[in-house]
Amino acid sequence: MRKVVVLAIFLIAIFAGCTEKEKAVVMNLKELSEDVETETNNETHYFFSGFKSLDDGDTLIIEDEIYQKQIVQNYTLLLFASMPSSGFYFDGNLTDFNVGDKVRIKLHIGVDHLQQFDGQNVWTIEWEVLKEGWDFEKHSWKPLPTNVIQHA
Repeated sequence: MRKVVVLAIFLIAIFAGCTEKEKAVVMNLKELSEDVETETNNETHYFFSGFKSLDDGDTLIIEDEIYQKQIVQNYTLLLFASMPSSGFYFDGNLTDFNVGDKVRIKLHIGVDHLQQFDGQNVWTIEWEVLKEGWDFEKHSWKPLPTNVIQHA
C-alpha cells in the first residue's frame, strides 16, 4: 500500500510539473557568443534576441580564463581567453582576480519585453538576457555584481 501511495505522489508531481527543473549549462564566452540568435519580422514589427540552447530560468555557468583586466573607477572589465575582444564589466574592483586565473561566472537567464516606436511603427522586442547584468526598468545592460564570479 505504501508503494502505491509513493507512486501516486510521484506521478502527480510529474503531471503537475513539480519535477521540471531549469537546466544548468556550462560554456565559455565564445560558446555563449555563438549561441546568440536573433529574429526580425518586418511585417509584424517583432524583434527577438536570445539564445539557442538557453531558456528563461536556466542557469548559465561561464568557465573561462582571464585574458585581460582593466579597472576604471569602481568597475572592473574582464576580457576572456576564449574571445579576447569580449568580456564583462563588474560593479567593483576585483582585486582577487588576475590575468591567467580560471574563473566561473554563475548567471541566470531572464526575458525582458518592451515596445519601442521607431518613428513609423511600434515594435515588440523580446530579449533573453543575463538577469544579473540587465536593468529591467531601463531595458539596458548593467555591470555584473561581484558575487557572481569565483575562481574555478
